[in-house]
Amino acid sequence: MTSYGLKQVFPLSLAGEGYVGGGPRRSAYSRDARLTERFTRIDADTLRYEATVDDPRTWTRSWTVAFPLKRDPSYELFEYACHEENYSMPHMLRGAVVGEGENGR
Repeated sequence: MTSYGLKQVFPLSLAGEGYVGGGPRRSAYSRDARLTERFTRIDADTLRYEATVDDPRTWTRSWTVAFPLKRDPSYELFEYACHEENYSMPHMLRGAVVGEGENGR
């Protein structure tokens, strides 16, 4: 997959193309798919997330999903990494939950 950001502060636009389908998790898109994501600041505590999928080989027209992302001061930020086909992830998460219980969280 190739992705790039369009140099703007807000709205921030990201685009990706060259998705590879198939494999054990059948994809609902073709190699021609293009995903455009946009983050727009609504106010000091809200971002609007919008994603548009354009794949003429799969759908008759592009489609968009959008929803607000509200700031939550109690939210803890964790590292994000791609975990497709990572079968050990459930075990690592289960271990983290057990560890939290032992620490009185």
